[in-house]
Amino acid sequence: MLSIPFLIALFIIFSMAIFTRIYFLLKYKWVGTDTFYNLLIAQEIRKKKKLPDVIDRFVVPERYDYPPLLHWFLSLFKDKYHQKLQYVSPVLDVISGTMIFCFCYYIFDSQIAIIATGLYFFTPYTFDNSFSLSARSPGNSFLIISLLSLFLYLFNGFLGAFIISIIFSTLVLLTHRLTTQSLIVVLLSLSIGYYSLIPTVVIGCSFVLAIVFSKGFYYRVLQGHIQIIKTMGRKIMQKNFRKEVTNIYLNPVFLVFNMPIFLMLPILFLFFNRSSLNFFVIWGLSLTLLSIIWIFGQGIRHLINAVPAFSIISSIWIVESGNYFILLLLLVVSSIFFIFKINRLKIRSDLGNITSGFALHGFDYIRSHKKNKDILLCLPLDFTYNAAYFTGCTMLQSSGGFAEGIDINQKFHQLISEGKINELIQEYKARWVIIIGENKCSITGNNVFNDVNTKVIKIN
Repeated sequence: MLSIPFLIALFIIFSMAIFTRIYFLLKYKWVGTDTFYNLLIAQEIRKKKKLPDVIDRFVVPERYDYPPLLHWFLSLFKDKYHQKLQYVSPVLDVISGTMIFCFCYYIFDSQIAIIATGLYFFTPYTFDNSFSLSARSPGNSFLIISLLSLFLYLFNGFLGAFIISIIFSTLVLLTHRLTTQSLIVVLLSLSIGYYSLIPTVVIGCSFVLAIVFSKGFYYRVLQGHIQIIKTMGRKIMQKNFRKEVTNIYLNPVFLVFNMPIFLMLPILFLFFNRSSLNFFVIWGLSLTLLSIIWIFGQGIRHLINAVPAFSIISSIWIVESGNYFILLLLLVVSSIFFIFKINRLKIRSDLGNITSGFALHGFDYIRSHKKNKDILLCLPLDFTYNAAYFTGCTMLQSSGGFAEGIDINQKFHQLISEGKINELIQEYKARWVIIIGENKCSITGNNVFNDVNTKVIKIN
């Protein structure tokens, strides 16, 4: 029987976790950038009643080779439900925390369970998954369920847990590329660490099931995945080709800010040497090493998938050592960074994470005045998906969802940074330009709409 203080603490943790994850949605209604890309694809699938071969909402059409599970799920709902569908990500992240709690409560005890859950929820990096409608959130949830189920099979012998692990590994493959990379690396590392073929069998079965369930479409997904890896690898080999990646190695400041829990790593090395707990050490360390290898894509994001492992082993050490001061310190530091991260996203309107009412008014103006197949340039480019969804225009950018698109978007970013916007507009015969936030670019055209921080220019 759980005590009243324990239940109160549990209630507070989950209430704060839920509130922080839906805060942007409650305040701004439309959030995230990947949100609108995923809703665009869902619209295409719903309209064509099948997975599309090409996404033609951009001046350079995209060959569709993305893991389709999230897009298929979203396509089941009409457009009028799209705003509410944004709550899928925060709900799934809360489910992830719930799974960590239930697992630790069953395997260890209630104290370890509540600490591990709190550390997971309030590690700042987990917030990045939780407020935008993207494939990262379901991918992370599926990975957690798969790996915790595998643990139950390896150390408790539950055959049902082995089957669940395979099923949810399959769902990871069908949902998100980067999480697929995380899962494969962890499973292979576990096979090596425990001299066991079982984790490798999970990988093999998952690939077979992914191909079967997708009716062969997963072959195309794999081809696209390989091309993405090659393209991202070239971004590393050619320094002048990088965009946001200024350093291919982990930045210690970035690491501590997003994952204060990582500071406990030396302690874990010194005090842990148990075969069962090494499962979580292997999980966390393998993804930490993978995060350094930028050739596999946005490598730093692999650390998000390591947070559950670090949360569990940190909570065990805290309880067994009685160092609750460390827990208090971690929670205070994490909370400060968490609040700072939320505030930064509110201030940095150029990141495209918040679609303001002023931007929506600009999008509505273009939608109501545009002609069929009009081309729109959206500045900053990070708002491109938002603009594509709300205006119905063809966007002067590539989607970036496929390998060629990464190269094209890099080219567009470079031209804009060099002040060659008018040349870009003329080359692609853009009809509209919408500018959100501050932008000092000189664009030849008629200013037809102004609303606080949003301006619409019509090209003659």
